Amino acid sequence: MLICVYAKCNSLKEAEGVFRSFQNRDDVSVCSAMMCAYAQHGYDDLAFEFLNKQQTGGEAPNQFKLVCSLNICGKQAKMH
Repeated sequence: MLICVYAKCNSLKEAEGVFRSFQNRDDVSVCSAMMCAYAQHGYDDLAFEFLNKQQTGGEAPNQFKLVCSLNICGKQAKMH
């Protein structure tokens, strides 16, 4: 997915642009990619915001979101 490519190339703004260009931004794979992109760049709050938004919308997190969430929690635990 193009969002992941931009995130790995340290181009978070471009990843956000690709995300905004999707008509269905609630698509699980698109949200998962953007959530992980934010987490990769240290924007843990924004990543969790994606997770919370989907959960309040009634969607269960997929395996990618769970792994991403666990990685964020691990980073946070190391910092404290």
